[in-house]
Amino acid sequence: MADWRFDKYLFEGNKEAVTKAFQALDSPLKTDRSQWKDANFLRGSPGWLGYIIIELLRNSLDDFLCRGTFRLTSDNIFQMKPGICGFKVEADSTWTPSVSLFQAIAESFGITLYYHSIGEWDDEIIFTNDEDGLVFPELKFTQ
Repeated sequence: MADWRFDKYLFEGNKEAVTKAFQALDSPLKTDRSQWKDANFLRGSPGWLGYIIIELLRNSLDDFLCRGTFRLTSDNIFQMKPGICGFKVEADSTWTPSVSLFQAIAESFGITLYYHSIGEWDDEIIFTNDEDGLVFPELKFTQ
C-alpha cells in the first residue's frame, strides 16, 4: 500500500518572480481538458501533480516519483515583508514526498521554498526546512 504524504509549501521571493510562479501553478488548475482526446492527460483532478511535471517543468513523469494532487491555498500572492511576497500550496502525494518537485519549481523561478511534509497520521517521519516553526507554526517540528 502506498504511503500518503501531506505537504505544505510556502514560496517566497521578490514580487515579480513570485507572481510568475503563482500564475504558472494556477494555470493547470484553470485549464479546460474536457475536450482533450489524449487519455493520458485525463487524470480527473486539475491539480494532478503530473500536469506540473509535464506542462510547467517539461519533464517526464519518471523524473519525479511523487504521484498525487496539489492546490493553491492562497487566493493570490501576499506581502510578507517589504519587497518580499509569497503564496502557499498544499499537496497530497503517494510513494514519496513532492518536495523535490516543488523545489524544482522554486529554483526555476529563482525563489525560496519552505516545506513541511508528514506521512500518514501514524507515521512520524517529517521532512521540513522549517524546524523552528517560523513559517508553519502550527506544524512545529518535533523529534
